[in-house]
Amino acid sequence: MAVQPRRRTRRVTLVAAAAVVTLLAGACGSGGRGVPGAGTQQAGKLAVAPACKHPGPADLDGGLPSEPDPSVKGTVTLWGWYNVAPKATLHLLAKYYPNVKVELVDYALTDTLSKLQTALNAGSGAPDLAMVEDKSLPVVWNEGLYDVSPCIKPYKKDFPAFKWARITRSDGTLSAVPWEINPGIVTYRRDVFAKYGIDAKTIKTWDDFVRAGRKVTKKSGGAVKWTESNITEPGNGTGQVLNNLELMINEQGGTLFDRKGNVTFDNPKTIKALKLLKSFRDQKISLNDVASKQAELNALRDGKVATFITESSSRFFLSSALKDTSGKWGIMPLPAFTPGGGHGAVNGGTSIVMPAQGKNTEAAWAFLKIWLLTVEGRYQSFKAGQLVENLFLPAASDPRFQRPDPFYGGDKFLQVSIDAAKTAPPYPSGATLPELSTSVIDQLPKFMSGELSAETLAKNAAAAAR
Repeated sequence: MAVQPRRRTRRVTLVAAAAVVTLLAGACGSGGRGVPGAGTQQAGKLAVAPACKHPGPADLDGGLPSEPDPSVKGTVTLWGWYNVAPKATLHLLAKYYPNVKVELVDYALTDTLSKLQTALNAGSGAPDLAMVEDKSLPVVWNEGLYDVSPCIKPYKKDFPAFKWARITRSDGTLSAVPWEINPGIVTYRRDVFAKYGIDAKTIKTWDDFVRAGRKVTKKSGGAVKWTESNITEPGNGTGQVLNNLELMINEQGGTLFDRKGNVTFDNPKTIKALKLLKSFRDQKISLNDVASKQAELNALRDGKVATFITESSSRFFLSSALKDTSGKWGIMPLPAFTPGGGHGAVNGGTSIVMPAQGKNTEAAWAFLKIWLLTVEGRYQSFKAGQLVENLFLPAASDPRFQRPDPFYGGDKFLQVSIDAAKTAPPYPSGATLPELSTSVIDQLPKFMSGELSAETLAKNAAAAAR
């Protein structure tokens, strides 16, 4: 697996949302129909997908069909940026739905959204299915998509509450089928912890985290930094400020938007997260502004950074780029803000939408059931794509997903990840996320240098998004 494409396409941050700002502004000012949902989350009524009017019984245990069904026919087109995962399930689809074919069309992450918006606005050219980041769903979910609620609601208990909060429109309907999310974790160097007398099990809160960081930095004479702190996205990006900020807001139960799409970014929990992140620099325990991907890899390989706060997808970046460090790593949950507080948080995630232009909804639903709603489909997808596929909870108890991970020295990587996903508080998104993102990005350098307060940054960003 090539490392650079992996990290660039799987990155799900405020930065990714900012990449579509120009597109959104241009479409909203075009004088035509505009970007579906842009600037508002007032839910118009969506047509129910024909396949969902009579979806048939749901197999809530994640089992495969009892026998093939040749009556379902059609060629399904899926647009997305990580088609290696669904591609791995096509042999199962062929076995149980022999007359359903799938055409996988690869686009970059931001290109997928922009091309989908263009097709929805034009009224033609949309695929049968498309990958959309959960935080971008409000941009498109009020127009041009099918309501898939009758198909997917029977599976409510099979996904964490966090995921449902991300994909449910304000009127309670669903215009997306859940795929994956990116839970927050802390990855650490076992050998560095051992050298400086740090026991990962004693790090329960962020105060514990900072105290341990001061100890390592002092004992090493500054040669080893405790964690990473980037203020921009140079394209490599593990542990950088923007990702950490969202994780820390979510972990506390804070939000960027409420369920109606109103901006809530300027709240005390955002302020608390910003101040914590800045404290890493103020206390000189962080490696700041990593200049390049190679510089980051060198620091991680050489043990110059003891930890980094990241998401589960970083496991596959590390195991590809730093194979020689296998076994030197450990994984632990995010520290809590208060003793006994929550550790669960998620930054990002992807779901599958069904544009109303599609004519093959029955075939599309058959494909989605095999890929996303069976344990075997999830396992085949995981083997190929290496995502946290046991987000589908019937798969979470499958022993194939519970094996100790040798890269993390025997830690159960997927179990830690799914526990974080299960306990993450709800975290709605909004159609003006790109404007919010751009404002945060623009202000971070002055904030991290002490020229701007956390309160002012949050107030300015919220105003830009309103």
